[in-house]
Amino acid sequence: MDSFYFSKHITSFKSADSWQSISRAILFIVISLFYASISAKAQTTETLPSGAFIIDMGVTPQTINNGLKPYGLIYDLLKNNYIPIKWVINSSKLKDSADFTYNGTAYKGGTFIIPAAYRSTAVNARISYWQSLGVVGTTTTSPITIPVYTTLKTAPVWTLDDQNGRIAEDYFINAGIPSTAYNWLAPSQLSTCNDIFIMPHADPTWATHSNLLTWNRDHKGAIWAACHAVSVLEAIKDPSNLTQQMNFLSTTGLVDYSDHKDATPPYNYYFPTHPFMQFMGTIDNAVQNGSEQVFMPLLGGSWRTSTKVAVLDATQENVPTLSPGPAAIVAYGKAFGDSTRGNVLYEAAHDHNKGGTIAERVAAQRIMFNFSYQSANERAVVPTIGYIPDTIPAGSPTSLSLTLPSGYNIANYTVQWQSTCGGSFSPSATQANTTFIPPSVSTASNCLITAIVTDSCGRVFFEVKTTVICENVSVSISANNATVCVGGSVLLTSTLTNGSAGISYQWQSSPDALTWSNISGATATTYAPSTADLSSLRYRVLIIKSGSICGNATSNNLTLTVVADPSVSISIPPAIVCIGANVTLTATPTVGLGTCGIQWQSSPNSTTWTNISGATGTTYNVTSLGASTRYRVQLVSCTGNGCCN
Repeated sequence: MDSFYFSKHITSFKSADSWQSISRAILFIVISLFYASISAKAQTTETLPSGAFIIDMGVTPQTINNGLKPYGLIYDLLKNNYIPIKWVINSSKLKDSADFTYNGTAYKGGTFIIPAAYRSTAVNARISYWQSLGVVGTTTTSPITIPVYTTLKTAPVWTLDDQNGRIAEDYFINAGIPSTAYNWLAPSQLSTCNDIFIMPHADPTWATHSNLLTWNRDHKGAIWAACHAVSVLEAIKDPSNLTQQMNFLSTTGLVDYSDHKDATPPYNYYFPTHPFMQFMGTIDNAVQNGSEQVFMPLLGGSWRTSTKVAVLDATQENVPTLSPGPAAIVAYGKAFGDSTRGNVLYEAAHDHNKGGTIAERVAAQRIMFNFSYQSANERAVVPTIGYIPDTIPAGSPTSLSLTLPSGYNIANYTVQWQSTCGGSFSPSATQANTTFIPPSVSTASNCLITAIVTDSCGRVFFEVKTTVICENVSVSISANNATVCVGGSVLLTSTLTNGSAGISYQWQSSPDALTWSNISGATATTYAPSTADLSSLRYRVLIIKSGSICGNATSNNLTLTVVADPSVSISIPPAIVCIGANVTLTATPTVGLGTCGIQWQSSPNSTTWTNISGATGTTYNVTSLGASTRYRVQLVSCTGNGCCN
């Protein structure tokens, strides 16, 4: 409970001497204690990455631009861009205190946030446009942890009363919400295709307004009403069945507008954590006009226990003589306390766009918009997209599935899949189960995949999933020589396809292509392995993309074989011959790599050797063998890399 509003009224009661004033004081204390004991809806704590856009709803003084235009931005993003909006409300805050703090700024008034993941180029353009109209916001540069009340996933569709709805049309103009967002009907015409009925003034009768009962019950239609339409509506009974009454928020009806006095500010404010009550300051003087400026239950009756009297006049002079109170300026709840029915909200006064300060008018109109967005979100048929991987390789077909909440048949809806990164859907983008084929990309690209379902009334609901389309990065390696002799020269070279900045390399070796080990220091695009020893090793390279969630890529592997240098031996059959005999010498070369030529040589002393002209075959015929001549063969012009003669 807001102690500021409590204390100032207790002070005023001390100067009152009448029994009536004392009764009002006691009633006020009881009401205050009761409301202070009501707990708020549990929030979900979420941490949003940097890059989110915070719409500052707590700027003071509040103006049409900084207080109402944000509702136009939200409508634009929900309706035209299918972007989920986080509604952030601190469940333990007092009136006008912070929902959260970021970079030293306390954000108040029920902050809206657009997560970074959904900020496409098109969305950023819309944010910039609305900022030019006066919306105040900031982009985060670090993660933020926030208490999320709900995530908005549908744009409201309003129906304005065809007789008096134009009183409230200015609210939409102030917010920048287009006229296509609402239609005009009489209460009797409301059907399953209408969601929120705006009735700022009316003279209801059973004949003209009884349809509100069934519409609210059967279609969860939400009703926002003001001025004396409220007390008259609550009193209407079915002439043929007097037990049937339209007392949505009271037990027996309200004091007729013509029978009670007006309210007198300052007012008391409760439920600062309820979504309807997200506004800054007061509405006091914005509700001081029209034929009914306060609503009070009849004697013998009361507000329903499910009804929240969120703004009240604790000193209204007809309490407790005409009414047990409290005297409500703003009251809301589920009709008849039935959770299966639509919301109903009553707001005092005839026109919330003409009395009081600009800030008070903005606050009064924000109540209506808060009521609308929450009511629409409560009845949204939000689809559920099945599992989508965090990363999808470019061109890799990915199965998509779509379901609706229990009780809803997908066959009764049209389906439309969309992707912000291109690609295609097969066999169709209009089937609940389809296959997404991502586009080719040269760098990792964020992608929003959206499922949009539309019912027969034209209502649009959506769900969005984020993923990253990974470029088809690949790397291959080649060697200038795959087999060399000991000491030969080898250079392994990598070739990158669809690479980008931030890529590093790591060469690896393996004896069997199963177990791989990093080669210390081998982190360049090329690598020259050692050939000092006989070996046969496999090599490959990994590419590592720093800061990317798309993972690494691995090259093909190549085998490098290091062989021994060529060798040759000769044989003389028979081993012993006579001087002067003819002998055929045979050379047996061993060449592991390439080819070698043969050159026979002779020497008289094993020191000086001379090539024998024409003796280049594997055999050499010696005629008239001498006693002291020696012979040998030499391998020459070997072609193998690093191979010695």
